[in-house]
Amino acid sequence: MPKLPDSRPANVKPLDQRAALFWLGLAIIAVTVFGLHVALRQQASHERWYGLAVSPDQHLWLSRSDSLLELSAQGDILNRYPYSARSIPEPVVELSFFAGQQWLRGESGKLYRCPSLGMACERLSDGRHVPLQGAYAFAAMPGDQSLLLINQHTGQLHYWDANGVPGRVDNTFAQTADEAISENPATPQGSQHACFRDPDGTKSGVLRPTMGWSAEGRFTLANRGFCRLDSWPLNGAGLPDFSQRPESLRTQGQPLYIARLPSQWFVLESDRPSLADDSPAVLRYYRDGVVGVQAITLPFREPQSLSGTTDGRVLVTDRHGLQIAEVRQNLFSPQQAAPTVSTLTTPSLMRLQRQMTEHRANCLWLAHALLVLLVGLPIGGIFWTRQQGYALNGMAKTSTEPKLRL
Repeated sequence: MPKLPDSRPANVKPLDQRAALFWLGLAIIAVTVFGLHVALRQQASHERWYGLAVSPDQHLWLSRSDSLLELSAQGDILNRYPYSARSIPEPVVELSFFAGQQWLRGESGKLYRCPSLGMACERLSDGRHVPLQGAYAFAAMPGDQSLLLINQHTGQLHYWDANGVPGRVDNTFAQTADEAISENPATPQGSQHACFRDPDGTKSGVLRPTMGWSAEGRFTLANRGFCRLDSWPLNGAGLPDFSQRPESLRTQGQPLYIARLPSQWFVLESDRPSLADDSPAVLRYYRDGVVGVQAITLPFREPQSLSGTTDGRVLVTDRHGLQIAEVRQNLFSPQQAAPTVSTLTTPSLMRLQRQMTEHRANCLWLAHALLVLLVGLPIGGIFWTRQQGYALNGMAKTSTEPKLRL
């Protein structure tokens, strides 16, 4: 009795164990390539300055992804201190110096106290088993030899003395974004970076504080949510007297970093109306007793952080180009002459900037190459499968004449 024609194509064969192992290996290679692609992009993004500070001896401190750099006032690199040697498991984003010690805040929000440069650092606790993680305003109080940390979301204030002993925890009459929106219905809903204006000056809350500054017998807080600088007098203990109504300076944008020089405030501000806007920050300065604000043109587009010095300078870092701008106040006529801007350049600093830029570019090039390889892997797999004569989704060439078996 004759058999029915075979419905499978005459010149292909079904996928077998060999083909299955080939595709399994190809999938493993693809996952590995994708992981390397992500790791290289992350490594490229880590080639930047994380934090900037000036020590009492006017040395400049820059934090990288793996170490702290100590520079002279002129910008010469003096020392490098790896985090691994100081028991710090993450990049440092903020630094402060008082009581002969370094006080550091990590990228995760954790705090560290470093008794000296040659010793490991101690992680601070608030003594109440509350994890110190998240977004905070970081403020040193040199007069009282203490450190303040203000939670950006709750306004809760944490306190440590010079020995790292936690003190009381207060609340700086903070407001949440929902409360600010309910009091100011004109503010767009869902605009997390919106500035909640207070035209009548009646709102005394703190919303998303970003940085504190203690000088001239007062404590000033960058009140980002309300776009202003709030200033309180210090009490007998050298701490902010939050029971008094603050004096406020309205800023044009949202204050991120602040520095006080004689007779004026320098403020790095964000003008973003929402999270969707990625416009860069702007450096502005406000003169005491002068109405209005002036912007300072920097030699780069992505300013990241700033710090003031005692010799009349403000240093600003660049996120992308790794440059450092030096803004100098005219000490002879600070009320009339605008600050001058230059780029901090020394052979050692320029060499490091070039190395970091080249390493970032190499990582991005390799990441792009791996992405091309990732796209090409399935195409190569399909080509190999067809060359080996395997059926692939029934798309093989079929014979036009059925074979009959007698």
